Amino acid sequence: MARDIKIKPLASERIDEFLAYLNDHISDNGKENTPLFLPISSDDLSLPTAVADSFRKGQSLSLNELGWRRAFIAVNEKDEIIGHIDLKSLNQNYTGHRALMGMGVDRDYRKEGLGSLLIEWMLDWSKNETSIERIDLWVLSQNNPAICLYHKLGFKKVGEVEDMFRIDGDSHNYSMMTAKIT
Repeated sequence: MARDIKIKPLASERIDEFLAYLNDHISDNGKENTPLFLPISSDDLSLPTAVADSFRKGQSLSLNELGWRRAFIAVNEKDEIIGHIDLKSLNQNYTGHRALMGMGVDRDYRKEGLGSLLIEWMLDWSKNETSIERIDLWVLSQNNPAICLYHKLGFKKVGEVEDMFRIDGDSHNYSMMTAKIT
């Protein structure tokens, strides 16, 4: 990646800016040459309030509490948010050794390696800063660019729910992938 990119924890004073970035990111879902990367309709392309609230609340919880969430942002040389990766608890007892991952890259920075950089950074952070042993993710099964990236970085498909979503009249399968922190 040729650009000057930094990855850092999402600071509480930047949460509103981050949520605005997420809303803009979501607006690309399934548009033009972008695959459907979230299971939401083209009529509903905005960040749900519950998700925004989970970022606000989850950042302040310890990694031992259900509902914790950690977001990390990629910023450019102007300190603008251009990508993110986040982990959150599975919100079930006895799952503290696992976390669920989400990520995204701004449209102007896609296909430049930022997704790989974010995942590699998060895997390293998880290994060195937490007791998390596995990172899980869910991906729409038709999102081949994302699935190829995840495979390349060590994620393995462990299941698929057929016809999980009916979005804008189309059936979509949902795949679960996982990576062991080594």
